[in-house]
Amino acid sequence: METFATGDRTIRDLTDQFGIGHDNRQRFVDSCRQFRDRYEQLTELLTTPDRPTIMVSHIPPFNTKIDRHHSTHGTSDEDLHIGSLSLKIAMRHHPPIVAISGHSHTQAYDSFGTESERLVHLVGVGFRGVGLIDVDGRSGSFGIDFLTGS
Repeated sequence: METFATGDRTIRDLTDQFGIGHDNRQRFVDSCRQFRDRYEQLTELLTTPDRPTIMVSHIPPFNTKIDRHHSTHGTSDEDLHIGSLSLKIAMRHHPPIVAISGHSHTQAYDSFGTESERLVHLVGVGFRGVGLIDVDGRSGSFGIDFLTGS
């Protein structure tokens, strides 16, 4: 999907790769267009030259420690991810310093990227959680303290 988002692959390439049959083709095409539109909107938001960015979103980026819903802990659905793939890819191409999300109610810290590129810090403060985040935009230093309870 990343190569589709960045324009290197077409919807036709994806329908062939995933073996999308005729009956499901239109729904798949609509979903791909929605995905690309969302990626382009997020890219526009995250493209802020010469200043550090903090991203705040309800839905977390896909495949991270903060995109698993609290209600699935201890169930067969525990490994399901609920995050946004378009958000994850946009953040990979235009990394903010930190991204704060809430939807999953999971209190966690995660990161992706490398120190040489830019490490993106991901924070989920959890259900009724509070987090104090300390960020230095110039150096990229980051720290977080979690408080729990109401």
